[in-house]
Amino acid sequence: SPSGVAVGPDGTVYVADTGNDRIQRFTAAGAFLGAWGVEGAAPGQFMYPHGVAVGPDGAVYVADTGNQRVQVFGAAYAETWRAEYFANRWLIGAPVLIRQDAAIDFAWGSGSPGSGVPVDSFSARWTRYVGLAQGRYRFSVVVDDGVRLWVDDTLLIDQWAEQVASFDAEVNLTAGYHRIVLEYCEISRNSEVHLNWTCLTAPLTIENIRESADPIYVQGCPGPTQVTIRADVWGESPLEFVRLSYDLAGGSWSSVFMTREAGTERTFGVTIGPFSQAYTLTYTVIAKDTKGNQAQSPIGSVTVRECSTPTATRSHTPTSTPTSSRTPTSTPTSSHTPTRTATSSRTPTVTWTPTRTPTLTPTLSGTPTRPPPTRTLTPTPTRSKQYVSLPAIVKLWLNCDPYGPNNQPASAHGPLVAGEGYADYLCAEDPEDWFYFVISSLERIVVDLVVPANADYDVYLYRDPEVLFPYGSKTGDGLAEHIEYQPHQIGAYQVRVTRAAGAHYSATEPYLLTVNYR
Repeated sequence: SPSGVAVGPDGTVYVADTGNDRIQRFTAAGAFLGAWGVEGAAPGQFMYPHGVAVGPDGAVYVADTGNQRVQVFGAAYAETWRAEYFANRWLIGAPVLIRQDAAIDFAWGSGSPGSGVPVDSFSARWTRYVGLAQGRYRFSVVVDDGVRLWVDDTLLIDQWAEQVASFDAEVNLTAGYHRIVLEYCEISRNSEVHLNWTCLTAPLTIENIRESADPIYVQGCPGPTQVTIRADVWGESPLEFVRLSYDLAGGSWSSVFMTREAGTERTFGVTIGPFSQAYTLTYTVIAKDTKGNQAQSPIGSVTVRECSTPTATRSHTPTSTPTSSRTPTSTPTSSHTPTRTATSSRTPTVTWTPTRTPTLTPTLSGTPTRPPPTRTLTPTPTRSKQYVSLPAIVKLWLNCDPYGPNNQPASAHGPLVAGEGYADYLCAEDPEDWFYFVISSLERIVVDLVVPANADYDVYLYRDPEVLFPYGSKTGDGLAEHIEYQPHQIGAYQVRVTRAAGAHYSATEPYLLTVNYR
C-alpha cells in the first residue's frame, strides 16, 4: 500500500511502498527501475515508511516511521564507502579514523592507512549501499590478511586469518539497492585489500540488431520498399513483449510488436514500410519481461530514399488479350468500355482502387450494339444497417486475399486520410485488417465501420501497447460499429477491423472504414 511519492530532478519517481517496507523507483513513463529495503531496523531497512522526498541534488529522504527516523540516500552516499578504522585487530571500541573512501583498493605495504591507525594490528570496516540490476554477481577479494564480506546481511566470505590470498563468492541479487559490508584485519608485515564485483548474467539484454536492407526506397520505386528489423533478446524470465519504436516522417513515433521468428529461441523481427517520402528512419528495440525488467537497444537508423531510377509507366494498347491496371484511390470506380473487333470479342479495361492486387483476364462474347454506360460508386459511411455493393466484375477481381498486406500491426495500411472511406474484405483465412493514422491535435477521434448486411465485424482503436477503446455492444449481422475517443497524446494510432471466431463474414461485399480526426 503506497503512502508517499516524490519526483527527482532527473524525472525518476520514488514511491514509499509502506506495506512492503521498501522504496520503489520508476521512470517518468512508469517503467520499473528497481526497489530497495526490507523490514528491519538496520541502515537501509524500513518499518512502515510513510513518506519520501527528493532534494535538488538527488538525495532521497525516507520517513522511516516505524523506526522513528529519517534515512537519507543520495548520489554521494551511493558512490562512496563509509570507512571506519580501528587500532586493534577485532573491530572493537571506537574507531580512530572515520572517512569516505571512493573504492576498496588499497596496498599500504608497511605503511598506515591514515592518521591514528597503526601500521600493524589494525582493522577496518567499509559500508555502502549499491544500486544493482537484477542478476547473478561474482564478488572478488584480494587480501593480506583477514577478510569478511556481507551482502544484504548474508556472509559470503569468512577468511579471518593471517594470509595473502584471493577469494570469490557468487550470489543472485534482485534489482535495487544492496547493503555491502567488508571487514578487514591486518596482523603483521604488509597490508593490502581489494574488492570488486561483476554481473555474470544481465536479466534482460538486446543484442545483434540488424536490418534486411539499407537504404530502402519510397513506395512505388524499384528496389526494396520495406525493411525487416531483427534483434536477439536474452532473458532469464518469460518475456512480456518485444517491440520496435520508430519515428514517422512527421516527427512523431509509432510502435509495433516484434514476433519470435520460426525455428529460433531468441530472434524477434518485424517488417515495416513502405513509406511515402524520403527521410532517415530512426528506431529502437524495447523489451520487457514478466518481472518488470526492461532493456532498450541503442538508436539505429535506415535511410529511405527517392527512386534512384525513373519508375516505368504502364501503357495499354488494345489487343485480343485483355490486360488490367489498378490505380490506388479511396473511391472505387469501375469503367467498362467494350471494343468491337473482327472476331466479335470484347476487351474490357477495369480500374479499381482497394488494397488487394489480384489479376483477371476476362473474355466476353457477343456483338454489342453500343457501349454500356460507365458505373461509378462512391460509398458513404453511415451508422445504419447498410453495406457497400460493388459491380459484379469488380467482385471477381477482389475475392478475399488471405495474404493481404495489412493483416498484421507491423504492416498496417496508412496513414489514413481523415474523413475518407476505406473499403476492404475479411474472410476465413484473413480474419482481420490493420490501419494507422497520425493525429496532430487532441480533438476527438471518431471511428465508423459500415458492415456488410450478412457479416458481423468488430473494430478496435489502439495507442500501442494498450487497447484504448474496444468495439461497442452491438452484435449481429450488418450492424455498424462506432467509436468516439478523446485522445491524451498526439502521434500514431492504430485501428483493427476483425471478426470474432465463428462470426459471419462476407468475401464478396466489403466493409467501409472511416476515421475522423485532426
